[in-house]
Amino acid sequence: MKQIEIAGRPIGEGHPCFIIGEAGVNHNGDAGLARELVDAAADAGVDAVKFQTYNSDQLIAPDAAKADYQVDTTGAGETQGEMLRKLELPAESFRELQAASTDSRRQNRGCPQREYPG
Repeated sequence: MKQIEIAGRPIGEGHPCFIIGEAGVNHNGDAGLARELVDAAADAGVDAVKFQTYNSDQLIAPDAAKADYQVDTTGAGETQGEMLRKLELPAESFRELQAASTDSRRQNRGCPQREYPG
């Protein structure tokens, strides 16, 4: 089996599993909450945290309607574009999270949608 390395840690047969916590957009567009999610995940023992990173202006048409499940969970009072804009963090926030995530227990990674914002 091939072995790889993530953040200086070997991954593969004979090594512990590398656990990635999914934060997605659960920071609700708040960089402080994103930092709390990274810290909570690290305290729970994950090795990395994955966020969804996107530029809503490049991802979706401004007047696109929400999907039914989005209306069910967030209401119909805004477009999908407006909802996603509220959940978006700027590239600078991700750079600050990465800078604050210096030890191996607090690596954070983005999951780009098309292009990394910024």
